[in-house]
Amino acid sequence: MGKDTCQKGCLPPSFCPENTCAPSFSVIITLAIFLTLAMTTVYFLLQQEQRSKVEGAAAIVASLAQDITQTSMVPEELPLLQPTLERLHRASGNVTEIHILAPNKRGKLIYVASTDQKELGEQAEKNERNVFQTGERASWSDADGNVRHSSIALPIYGTGAEPIAALVFSSISPDVSSTVLLYMGVTVFLFFLVVSLYSVQQRRIRRERRLRKSGEKALREKTQELYKIMDLAPVCIFAKDKDSRFLLANETLADLYGLTHRDVVGRLQSELEGPTDEQVTRLVDTDRDVIRSGQQEVTMEQNFRRSDGRVIRLETTKIPFTFDGRKAVLGVSVDITKRKKLEAELKEHSGQLEQKVEARMIQLRESNEKLRKEILERQTMQTRVERSLKEKESLLQEIHHRVMNNLQVISGLLDMSQRQAELPETKNVLRDVGAKIQSISLVHTQLYKSERFDSIDLSSYVEELGQSLVSLYAMPHVTILYDLQELLFPLETASPCALALNELLANALKHAFSDRASGEIRVELKAEGTEGEIRVEDNGNGLPEGFSLGKHASVGLKLLDNIVTYQLRGKLLIQNREEGGTRAIIVFPLPEVMQGNGEKQAGEMKIM
Repeated sequence: MGKDTCQKGCLPPSFCPENTCAPSFSVIITLAIFLTLAMTTVYFLLQQEQRSKVEGAAAIVASLAQDITQTSMVPEELPLLQPTLERLHRASGNVTEIHILAPNKRGKLIYVASTDQKELGEQAEKNERNVFQTGERASWSDADGNVRHSSIALPIYGTGAEPIAALVFSSISPDVSSTVLLYMGVTVFLFFLVVSLYSVQQRRIRRERRLRKSGEKALREKTQELYKIMDLAPVCIFAKDKDSRFLLANETLADLYGLTHRDVVGRLQSELEGPTDEQVTRLVDTDRDVIRSGQQEVTMEQNFRRSDGRVIRLETTKIPFTFDGRKAVLGVSVDITKRKKLEAELKEHSGQLEQKVEARMIQLRESNEKLRKEILERQTMQTRVERSLKEKESLLQEIHHRVMNNLQVISGLLDMSQRQAELPETKNVLRDVGAKIQSISLVHTQLYKSERFDSIDLSSYVEELGQSLVSLYAMPHVTILYDLQELLFPLETASPCALALNELLANALKHAFSDRASGEIRVELKAEGTEGEIRVEDNGNGLPEGFSLGKHASVGLKLLDNIVTYQLRGKLLIQNREEGGTRAIIVFPLPEVMQGNGEKQAGEMKIM
């Protein structure tokens, strides 16, 4: 272990986390005092050494300058000593300046000979004057910044008893006091720095101790909570070492042995009552295998006898881990007794269900076979029905064709009879009867042309009927305008509507324009909701005054009233228009199959 490490290997010792190697506060104070005393001693030793050097230099110069100071001279000979001063300056290593000063006529000291002339200071001039007054040598020192000047003055006598000049030599040495003060300041700085670092370290150590204590407390609380959670878990949680000694156990596991978890921890697997010897051997072997292989034992199922003698089925998972630095095994066991029982019941029920499904499949196959036969029979029957329907459609089409032909034959016979009749009344009757037959024939013509035999588009029929009647009554100067919805009427409603329209148009053509060169008839057909409406208007002569349908109606109008009342179950209204002419309105209920049909407006048509 190195000198820079503590006994526990800390680097540096002052940051030892255990605080066993950190220096005490008294040691730091003692070290600071020792450094201060050492620096003071060094200061005084340096000062003494410097004085010794200066005095030694003075002795050397004094011995060299005896021939100057002990020789009687006159003032005029003093400047001749300049070469001698220079030899003295070169001969002394520590002396930096050598001067000879003498008073002038005014009494002021001046340089007579010098190696480095400079202005005299007040202190130097005062000390040198003392030499002239006392006739004795003098020494002094003064500081200039970081440099200290040490000087010695010797008297020079002439022929008289008083000194005529002074020999002065000076040496320069660094001022060691500032250096010592600098070191002392650095020492104080280092002292306070060490104290500050020591204080920071102590605070850090106290904070770490508090954090460690709070962390240990939180860890203990978390550990207690973990044990509580483990005890509440409905599964067995345990840990064992290589000897199958329990290191950890929850209450669920301890309950299997009839103990508490404190009684289980620390005991061997073989020391606990409950499992058989074979079960104990198997448990110990699996523990050792997991620890030795280091691999997880995913699933292991086995029977386990509890301390109360009841045998249960356990599913155990074991994994290797390290517990307190020792190799161990961590295991979780789940009681799957109920699950195994449910699986057995489910398997039994599954077999029963398969049997029922098989029986049901047999029934379904039989039902499918019956259904297939029934479908074949229905398809055969449908084919027969379709064939029969086609035959009936053909037959019905043939009937309509024959009826149409017969009606046309009758209409032709009536037309021949009309031309042969001599009386106008007979001709009119035969013409009216022919018109009625023609209207019925047109209905069958529409049915014969249509793809459907149960309904007819009455809007197309009305236009053909108008053309036929205009031609029959020879009224080319009358124009018929149509405002018709495209409506499909069933046959039982279309025939009465056709007869009613025939009567209204024929009546208008015969009576409305008897004395006019032109005229206009408007025919409307529409459906609103559950009612249909037929409206025929003309701008002809109008009805005579006092006209009443019950009193003045002709045979045709009476026939029209019967058709509307009994066949269409509607109402008939005939009245004069305010702008001239006649208006006839038939309102009747629509058959249920027609209610809600869409509307399609027909265009206007003019017949010449």
